[in-house]
Amino acid sequence: MNELTKQFHNAEFDGWKPTKSYEETIENFWDSDLPFLEIDCDLDIEKIFKEVQKIKDEDWMETQTQTYQKEIHKKNGTDWFYTLHSSGWDEIRLKSYDFKNFKKIQKNSHDIPHQFDVVIKKNLLPKTIDELENKNYDYNFLKISRLKPSGWLHPHKDQISDFGNKLSYMWIPLNDCQKNLKIYPYGYMPCKLGCAYLLNNFDHIHSVLNKDQHDRYVILMKFNKSKIDMNVIKNAVKQQWYS
Repeated sequence: MNELTKQFHNAEFDGWKPTKSYEETIENFWDSDLPFLEIDCDLDIEKIFKEVQKIKDEDWMETQTQTYQKEIHKKNGTDWFYTLHSSGWDEIRLKSYDFKNFKKIQKNSHDIPHQFDVVIKKNLLPKTIDELENKNYDYNFLKISRLKPSGWLHPHKDQISDFGNKLSYMWIPLNDCQKNLKIYPYGYMPCKLGCAYLLNNFDHIHSVLNKDQHDRYVILMKFNKSKIDMNVIKNAVKQQWYS
């Protein structure tokens, strides 16, 4: 891995505390600066994981190592925003945006050329799709990510324009992946099977390093926030960040 990723995962972070009151956070929850929120996941994770494990190696798409940077962000010292290096990170897209149009938008507005083609394989995991639909998961972007042992993803931020609201990106672990995803300045995000994490990729620098001896699998989706019970959100925010 590169030196910056190594330093990031070796560093001791001071932790993160809310910058606003509970009421202010709830009022603007989906665009708040919380690093993440853990909620219960009612999916049959074991069934999904068994299906994912049957995927052939040739069906996985390796995410190419590349760098996206824009001069204005370099000048402002925020070049994290367009930096992406990775190794051992594969994915399968089950649902995505119109990438012909998306690539054009990216190039015009951000001057960032995409150097890989995205193939949608929506029929590859029928049981997974059925499970999501039966549990009323509503999403417009869905992929399965695999990180191989010693695989890593360079510290970076994501683009808010890709996913809409800051906390409408859901991260669902499919197998044990403790101390893999690290967020600055919080530290390692919990990884509990049976839980889903609303992840703020946009305010917080984050990086992934697979310290395990097995592949790490997660579901990543951009979901319809109107389907989430706000009472669940309110209780989780109070317990995890204001107790």
